[in-house]
Amino acid sequence: MGLKVVVVPHATFYIWLDLSKLPDPLNNGLTFFEELLKERTIVVPGIFFEINPSHRRDLFRSPCHHFVRLSFGPPLKDLDMGLDSIERVLRKVKKEGTRGFGHNYHKSADLDHGAAPNVQ
Repeated sequence: MGLKVVVVPHATFYIWLDLSKLPDPLNNGLTFFEELLKERTIVVPGIFFEINPSHRRDLFRSPCHHFVRLSFGPPLKDLDMGLDSIERVLRKVKKEGTRGFGHNYHKSADLDHGAAPNVQ
């Protein structure tokens, strides 16, 4: 599938996928999460693990922003179904592009940081 694992897991059943080489906006964990939910598959966006006391850092500039965490603890049949879902999303991007992906998330650069985001 071409997704890179930057940190090889040791003594765990989680793996971190690096999405940074995917086209925008699929290269952020929230959009990847959203698209996989449509496929009935769950990954956990990396920013959910961001340590950000007092919200001092913009999450879209987080070092975790371009990662998702997968668990390989479920039964093999379920893992195969999840990997098939990831492959379908990646094939869709290659075939149709990213138009329509990530429509529920604003890029931080597009936000007026003095106002609350307008999420429709």
